Amino acid sequence: MSNQLTSEKTLDKISTALDDFVKLSQISAVFFNLDGLFVHNQTVYTSFKESQFSVHFPHPIFFPLAVDHELIGFVVCENKNLLPQRIKLCRRYLERIIGTAFESHIPVNVWAALSQRQELLLNYQFNQILQPTTDNELSLQPHLAPSTTVNEDVEVVHAPTQDATQRIISKTIQFIENHLTKSFSLEDAAQYAFLSTSYLSRLFKQVLNVNFGDYVMIRKIVFAQELLLTTEQSIQDISTALGFSQTSYFTRVFKQRTGITPSKYRLQNGNTSTVYTIARPVTCSDSDSVYDLTKQYLTTHHIKSLTQLSNGYPYIQSINGLTNIPHQRGWVYLVDGRQPSTPASEVLIANCSVVQWIYTTNIY
Repeated sequence: MSNQLTSEKTLDKISTALDDFVKLSQISAVFFNLDGLFVHNQTVYTSFKESQFSVHFPHPIFFPLAVDHELIGFVVCENKNLLPQRIKLCRRYLERIIGTAFESHIPVNVWAALSQRQELLLNYQFNQILQPTTDNELSLQPHLAPSTTVNEDVEVVHAPTQDATQRIISKTIQFIENHLTKSFSLEDAAQYAFLSTSYLSRLFKQVLNVNFGDYVMIRKIVFAQELLLTTEQSIQDISTALGFSQTSYFTRVFKQRTGITPSKYRLQNGNTSTVYTIARPVTCSDSDSVYDLTKQYLTTHHIKSLTQLSNGYPYIQSINGLTNIPHQRGWVYLVDGRQPSTPASEVLIANCSVVQWIYTTNIY
């Protein structure tokens, strides 16, 4: 085995990744390699005598872990109450979260859980490791606090860090973006993020100040606005593409969110040539304004812009060469589908989900 795979650095990466996995999935997990090293609670033990904790896996499931195409050990998870589909998701999530800990050119694979026959052999060895010896040696007697029992609706014992929370919500937002033209539920998103629906719902509201369902509807309506302005698709086709069962329902929701019907929105903004849609990133501060978010977005995407003062407030004068022309055309911004009456620099992003800038002849 290469030095790279047995190095403390590699074990540290696995340790950190497993800690994130445990906190986010609510499933207890440890790792042991082929050289007898043991990883648990972000600590690497060179021998089991060194550790001061107890482990209880009455129903262990073993996932072989390979790094750079070489088997280096096994991730052991508690298998109580895990359905076959969740076990498959567990493997995929382990592979994804451990993989992110390594450089992109190093392949990381978590193989399918061992078969029952394979487990019998490995379980025997694992139990030998976990058996108590003498009073002066490590006692790894079965023990699992009731509060950490695996259950779909159980509360997370240890709250994830801010970075971990942001990664969860960023992943969830990306899931939403990838499924705007499909029907999906909070349960689907939670399964993708490998969290319970109730926990993901709380995290989502905590970070973005909006319920998951409301965010999805806002994002769909904003996408519909973009399609109305930039394509010739019929309202019925747009409604169907966004997963609405009836055009009448889509029209009603659209009017509730924007104040006008889809047909009137298209008519009013028929000469719109360019639309920039900016979903609020999780890294934004609640004290940032729509103007701040817009400038950050344009800078990040290397889009040239010019700003001028209007009545003492900074305002976007030009984006990517398209400039405001008094009484003819210019840039207007919308927040969650509606046009605010105050300058962009005065609208805080705290209660915003999606910002749009449209270049239109309808300066309203």
